[in-house]
Amino acid sequence: MFKQLSKLMVKKATYKGIISSEKAEENVYGLNAFLTLLLNILTAALIGISFQMFWEIVAFITAFKTLRKYVGGSHEDTALKCYISSCILYVVALVIIKYYPFTALMTTIGMVCNAVILIIVAPVEAIKKPLDEIETKVFKFRSRITILVTLCIFTALHYIPNAYCYYYSIVVAVSTTFVMIFAIEGKIKLNRVKKQAVIL
Repeated sequence: MFKQLSKLMVKKATYKGIISSEKAEENVYGLNAFLTLLLNILTAALIGISFQMFWEIVAFITAFKTLRKYVGGSHEDTALKCYISSCILYVVALVIIKYYPFTALMTTIGMVCNAVILIIVAPVEAIKKPLDEIETKVFKFRSRITILVTLCIFTALHYIPNAYCYYYSIVVAVSTTFVMIFAIEGKIKLNRVKKQAVIL
C-alpha cells in the first residue's frame, strides 16, 4: 500500500548516506510492511474506540491472527483489498459481538463445531504460496495445537462464573467462526484452481 512512499523515503535516505544502495530494495520492502502494519493497527484501534470496544477488538484480532497464522485460508490479492476487507471484518465482528443475543449453549456448540471443522480442513495453503509435504505436516500439527489451545481458553473463560470472562469467551468464539469461514472459502478456491489446472 505504501510502496511508492517507501521508495521515496528510502531514496532520500540513500542519497543522504543513511543506508547503502545495496540494501535499498530490502529497506523498501521492510518500510512498506511496517507502514501497512501501522495503518492496520491504528485503523483497528479507531474502529474499536468508535464502538467503545477497544479491548474487544484487541482480543478479537489476537485470537483471529493467531489461528489464521497456522490454519490459513482465503487471502486478497492486493494489500488495499486486504486492508478494506479487514476493516469490514472488524466492524461486522464488533456488531455481532455487541448486538447478537448469544446463549451459553449456542456459543459452546458453535465453538466445538468450528474447532472440528478447522482440524479437518487445516492447513489451507495460499494459492500463490503452496506448501510442500514437510510444511504441510508442520502447519497441520501447529494448527491443531493452536485450535485446541483456543478451545481450552474458550472453555475456561466460558465456564468461569464471571460475566466479564463469559463475555470474552464470546469474542473468542466469534473470531474462531470467522477463521473457519475464511478457511472454508480458501479451501473452495484452492480446489477450484487445482481442478482448472488439471483440465488445462
